[in-house]
Amino acid sequence: MNGQRLFLTRLKADYRYQLRVLGSVIDWTIALYLILPVIAIGGYQYISLLNSSVLSTGVWFSKLILLIPSIFTLFGSIRTLLMEADQLYLLQKKILIVEMKRCGAIYCLLIQICKWLVLLVLFTPILVKLFPFNLFDCMTIFFFYFSVNLFIIAVKRRCLVRNTKKSLIEQILVIFLGACAVVLSTSVYFILIVGLLLATIAVKIYFDSLSHLFVFYQEVEKEMRHKLRFVNLILLLNQNGSVPKVERKARAKKPRLLFKKSQKLFKIRTIENGYREVFFKVFLRHDDYKGQLFRIIGGFTALIILGPIWIKLMALLLFAYVYHHLISIQFDKVMEHSYLLGADHNSDAFYKARRNCINWLYYPGLIWCCLVSIISTFVGISPF
Repeated sequence: MNGQRLFLTRLKADYRYQLRVLGSVIDWTIALYLILPVIAIGGYQYISLLNSSVLSTGVWFSKLILLIPSIFTLFGSIRTLLMEADQLYLLQKKILIVEMKRCGAIYCLLIQICKWLVLLVLFTPILVKLFPFNLFDCMTIFFFYFSVNLFIIAVKRRCLVRNTKKSLIEQILVIFLGACAVVLSTSVYFILIVGLLLATIAVKIYFDSLSHLFVFYQEVEKEMRHKLRFVNLILLLNQNGSVPKVERKARAKKPRLLFKKSQKLFKIRTIENGYREVFFKVFLRHDDYKGQLFRIIGGFTALIILGPIWIKLMALLLFAYVYHHLISIQFDKVMEHSYLLGADHNSDAFYKARRNCINWLYYPGLIWCCLVSIISTFVGISPF
């Protein structure tokens, strides 16, 4: 097996792993109240930006649009797909490791090319309408951004080899600000020359650094972090919250299982109040439950503010259903824990407590979205 075949095998396995991770995170609720609103807002604002007359006015706004693609120059890295077990090859087949790293550099180069081609297609109509640019000018600017992106990746790689991570942020900041200044203050031909120079230097640093094998463990650690980049989404968007763990003190003779040093929420002790007290204490002390509600409110608030009237109405109706459904899921999951196994879920007290807890959280969120919809409709809040 050569280095190219081994790299392709591991790349396919990595894509399958990432797809499984995303599949476990993006269920119908996440797609409904997070991904679809973002796509709707982005598409609507892009079309509005192309059709808006504000594109022909405002010098600062035009320069801001020109510098937006520069943000993407900060992202990207070289994938080596090295594993800890590959240290055996360092003694026997060093050429195999070098071939894998070269394949990773070529793969990174192709990914960056695809990224900047997509951005070129998206921003060219806007730049042609904003500036006296033709297609060659737009291609030159985005080639310059592509060269800056490669140069920043090369600087990251060089700092990894030389173990100078402390100055990495300062170097990237200087390169980024210098690139923005070049785009705003020079001609297209000078931008093309600087882009060619940066791309040549970046490619040279790329392939010169691949022969260094003494940073093997740093590359393995970096690859592991890159592999687990989507796993944090599970913790962020997980619907399966749990009761917070209570640390037991060593000196405590009879530690309480739940809600140590907590005060009673209800003075009258009834079965219904007991259900409500358990739910609200778990909800207030667990960040997952609160975070889920805040994320759905924030996403629909942005969609209501930025969208037209018909999107506001659809978003409000969709929020009314999804928000109520999410609170219902949270209440049921709290009541499914082991300390409530003996509870009668078919009793009137349980039903009334469930309805009361859901209403206490549901109506404030619904009223908030209604107020945002009314204010944004009559005041005319819109970024463009």
